[in-house]
Amino acid sequence: MSSNHDTRWNRRALGGLLLVTTLTFARLWFVELSWDDEALVKDNQVTESLANIPEFFTRDLWSTTRLSWLKSGYYRPFMLITLAIDRALYGLSSMGAHIHSLLWHLGAVAALFTLLARLTRPWAALAGATLFAIHPVQVEVMALVAARNDSMAAVFVLSALLLVLEPSERSPWKLGGAMVLVLGGLLSKESAVLALFMLVALDLARPEAGGRSAVRPGGSIRSGWPRYLALMASLLVYIPLRRLAEADAAITPSSESFTMLLQQAGSLLGVYGGLLVWPWPLTPARHI
Repeated sequence: MSSNHDTRWNRRALGGLLLVTTLTFARLWFVELSWDDEALVKDNQVTESLANIPEFFTRDLWSTTRLSWLKSGYYRPFMLITLAIDRALYGLSSMGAHIHSLLWHLGAVAALFTLLARLTRPWAALAGATLFAIHPVQVEVMALVAARNDSMAAVFVLSALLLVLEPSERSPWKLGGAMVLVLGGLLSKESAVLALFMLVALDLARPEAGGRSAVRPGGSIRSGWPRYLALMASLLVYIPLRRLAEADAAITPSSESFTMLLQQAGSLLGVYGGLLVWPWPLTPARHI
């Protein structure tokens, strides 16, 4: 197919996928606030006013609830900003909050489809993005407003990868933009730290001109180092902010806890790996 034809096809495919995703999760708009939403959304002590935004950057996530003494180790000021926007626009309306969460999920779907479309064939990109968009494990992200930060982190990280996807990328604007986007992801959820590893994995999987893998000395890894530094630079801002908020003051797991984790590693991988294949029962609480 020609480049113009591919572009038109991709736009239509993405539009259709976003529509299907919206319809898939539309019923969740009517779900009431539940689970962590009760504390983080309904009873939050600081998100009632946008004037409190500067304070969001100085607080542990759970210390903004009625459990103000709690040190969870979660530092997510961008998540708090979205909750404050919710309350400013439509109070504690659960429907408004769920629609807001859906918009973040749609953004993540669009970013992933665009990324995959640059790496593989259009049909493969659509298949991968569809699996991500409507996989049953996404029900928790859509049903719980408090889980919105997963979609937020995904939007920021995938957008950053799009900016610096090419190993030869040297544009200061794109490198700087990727750094800012990863920082946005980190301020949404800590899992955004995986952005660097995702970029390295993409470089390792990138075929060379002759169709061979780039998994060899040199290649994409060696030529792409400025991009890695750009993503790592986000930590130079993020870590001091975490310390300012005393988010690192959470209880450090004991050596016994690490031992137990190692002993249960097989079970953990089995349970969560199985959820990707058969995600049932769908519940935010799962016994291991």
